[in-house]
Amino acid sequence: MQNITIKTAALAALIGLNIPAALHAELNTALPGEQEENFALPLNIDLPAQPLAASLRQFAIQSNLSLTVDSALIVDKKSPAVKGRMTRKEAIKRLLDGSGLQGKVEGEKILIQRVTKAEAKD
Repeated sequence: MQNITIKTAALAALIGLNIPAALHAELNTALPGEQEENFALPLNIDLPAQPLAASLRQFAIQSNLSLTVDSALIVDKKSPAVKGRMTRKEAIKRLLDGSGLQGKVEGEKILIQRVTKAEAKD
């Protein structure tokens, strides 16, 4: 019985030693190095000139991104053909060229929004 009590006390002491370290732990939200490198690799893009909504949908599927866009912003807009090997940011910039819209790639999401006046001057 005494042996069990000593083991229990030793285990409790060891757990107690690790509690302060757990309280000061930081959450690492960075992508693993391999995933981050793969995400930055250029993709082969082959999208015909077509309605912008269709191009954005196809681009999101090809690039494995989640798309967020207000449909009122893209109704009746056309996108140029985009073909070649490029990064996701390059491709979305080409798709939206001349539309008055911009795409912001953040992680695994892409947000389409109007270009602000300040950004249009740059």
